[in-house]
Amino acid sequence: MSCMMRALASTVPYEMAIRARTTQVCHLSLPNHAPNCGMGLCCFLRLFLSTLVVLWVCGASFLCGVVEIVRVGVWNMDHTVVHFEIPANDVEKLRKFYSKLFGWKIEKALGPVEYWMIGTVPVDDKMMPLRPGVNGGMYKKERPENKPVNYISVESIEKSIEQVKALGGKVVQGKQEVMGVGWIAVAVDPEGNQIAMLQPMRV
Repeated sequence: MSCMMRALASTVPYEMAIRARTTQVCHLSLPNHAPNCGMGLCCFLRLFLSTLVVLWVCGASFLCGVVEIVRVGVWNMDHTVVHFEIPANDVEKLRKFYSKLFGWKIEKALGPVEYWMIGTVPVDDKMMPLRPGVNGGMYKKERPENKPVNYISVESIEKSIEQVKALGGKVVQGKQEVMGVGWIAVAVDPEGNQIAMLQPMRV
């Protein structure tokens, strides 16, 4: 079982680069001045109606974008690294090594699991990176075959597992849920390099 799977989900930071598809952009602007109609009330009403039109069109554009997302049922996503893990025989030794080499902030996660959070970039109170970058984790190596691994974001774990098999790879850990985060699976490519995949929950 993956060490990430056993770590507390609330402490695992992920960059989720999920982009909603939009269908329209509103570039309307209000008139610089109301027409000189000679009546204050008339000018006010014209300006008020113009404002309502702008709001209506912008609102319709936003609604169309939401409807398109629901209709298609797919969020466009970059398949990029969103998390990494480093196994260690001597966690303290590697913690000091990476902290001094790169200035990474490495702290033990809360809870009974032996897992350390690696902060390469600062995060907010929701554990989301404040600057571009990828954070990760470190754990006590349990088996000789434990190797560093990168987690790649995917839209569907099931589909990605099937693609791994079809392309000549091998799944070494099937779909597992990380509560509050999403679903993961671990595989190896045709040359034996280990990769992990993450399907994030849609929030």
